[in-house]
Amino acid sequence: MGNSSSLPTPATAGTRRLHQALNTWDEERIQKALREKGTNSGSFVEVHSDEQFIVFAPDVERKSGEIALTALGRFASNLFSHLKAQETGVAASLISREGAPRILKELLNVGGNVDAPLHTRKAAGGSWCVGKSNLLDALRLIVYAGGKRGGEQLQRSRAAFLLPTLLVAISSYPGGAVMGALDFHLWGGLLGGEFLEPLVAAGARILEQDNTLQHPLIAAVDLGSAAIVKYLLECGVSPAGVRAESGGYSALHRLTGDWAFVPPPVEALGWEARGTPPPGALPPSSLTTTTEPTVTALATAKSAEDAESLTYRPTRGMLECLLTGGADPRAVDECGRTTLHHFACSNSKCLRADPAGRLAIAVRLLRAGADRDAIDSAGETAMTAGLRVRGEKEGGRFADALRAEAPGGKKG
Repeated sequence: MGNSSSLPTPATAGTRRLHQALNTWDEERIQKALREKGTNSGSFVEVHSDEQFIVFAPDVERKSGEIALTALGRFASNLFSHLKAQETGVAASLISREGAPRILKELLNVGGNVDAPLHTRKAAGGSWCVGKSNLLDALRLIVYAGGKRGGEQLQRSRAAFLLPTLLVAISSYPGGAVMGALDFHLWGGLLGGEFLEPLVAAGARILEQDNTLQHPLIAAVDLGSAAIVKYLLECGVSPAGVRAESGGYSALHRLTGDWAFVPPPVEALGWEARGTPPPGALPPSSLTTTTEPTVTALATAKSAEDAESLTYRPTRGMLECLLTGGADPRAVDECGRTTLHHFACSNSKCLRADPAGRLAIAVRLLRAGADRDAIDSAGETAMTAGLRVRGEKEGGRFADALRAEAPGGKKG
């Protein structure tokens, strides 16, 4: 490894002992090292390429072997290593769901910064280049890492295990950390709507766009969670003022377009039937409870009516929340298309599988004030657009339903 004196904020002996203690996850040794004079949790200490898993450093950096970590970087890297040991049964681990946030608090109390970069690497010219990932980035990546091999079940278990640590990290931001669209898709998709309340209590700012430029309400609609949509509206979000950065889509446009009717969030980890929870899994009592159906329930529906009821329950819940909260069914996007235009042309598989459900929601939009005769920038109404996209059979049924529903909420 390169000369440590060339590292930014080079490590003292106490800092090195802190890193060694973090490798063993020994809380007593960690606390002792933190009390040593000169220990700095923000200093960088070199790491051998085969020493541990570093999910927040790109592959090319890990393979080069020229990497150094801060104490928080070592914490995150060892957290992932120990989680993998637990999950695979390769080795026993001292890590616990309570111990991880405890250690994080100790590191933060001596000056650790959750917003600071976790690692640096040596470039070809010999200089050290500091990475961009911070602790929140690392926690997200730990949940995602190996997800393709372990599936959503593994990601849910990791998310549940890491939630207390995430709360400690969030609470350390003086002004509160922004938890944006990416976090809604990750933590909300895995843990359900109730993940928001503890985050807000810890100081998370959930009503702001993050660097993806996507509003949390749009993310919640895309996620398909009526519980999260309802929570955001109760926090004061106005759906009338929320637009996607690209295309000018409102939350209703997203709800009724090609993004519509994604599989609803599953409200449990799915291990109860087997009787053996995976390591770190939350007990059922601490998981979100919701009326939204599980994927299993959708797959085993005994009739078309059952499937319609199950498929559209969360969507109808979101629709009612948005309309009650002030969403405008007449609002247009950048191409002049209304909610009905998006709905008529949607290529959603769930919509195609259930024309009756599509019509029922269209009627609800009309009775809320949607304009069936509005013309977009291409000169099409929702009826003519639906006929063009969906064809005479399906599009024709949709057009007939719109004609049957007279303006003003009364049937013609």
